[in-house]
Amino acid sequence: MNLWHVSYGKLYAAYQAGVLKQCSEANLTPEQYLKPNSVFRFRFTFPGEDKLKLGEEVDFRFRVPILTTNSAGRLDTIYISHQRCVLNEDTQTTFLTTMYRNEDGMKITELTDIQEARQLSREILKNHISGEKDLKKRAFYRNIITTMLKGYLLKMDLI
Repeated sequence: MNLWHVSYGKLYAAYQAGVLKQCSEANLTPEQYLKPNSVFRFRFTFPGEDKLKLGEEVDFRFRVPILTTNSAGRLDTIYISHQRCVLNEDTQTTFLTTMYRNEDGMKITELTDIQEARQLSREILKNHISGEKDLKKRAFYRNIITTMLKGYLLKMDLI
């Protein structure tokens, strides 16, 4: 289930601040949304969205093209879309995976470990940062890499 309008980080921070509650018995509790390994996919925080407050509108259709090299050596376009909270069984801490869609949006791929995320980071560096003259575009894609890798290094307490 996609939560297009809220990132995990914002929902978790609001929960920690005690400002979330269950709206009705028909809704889930905040803890159920935040539970690791659940079906909920949270919005990837794109550059600039981290400054928005919880509940502020974002364009849920917004997507950023990422060029990657496929196994045949040709460029494909993917779109990072979500993060999902996962429990690391060894350390009993949670982290955020990165999820992306293919060009037609029909296939979702989840990068379940940091090595896969680092490989995608190298693709972003190669295809969007190296050689890019526009400093704003370079900074934008660098911020995507940072957000993505931070998710794997995050060590949140279990709820």
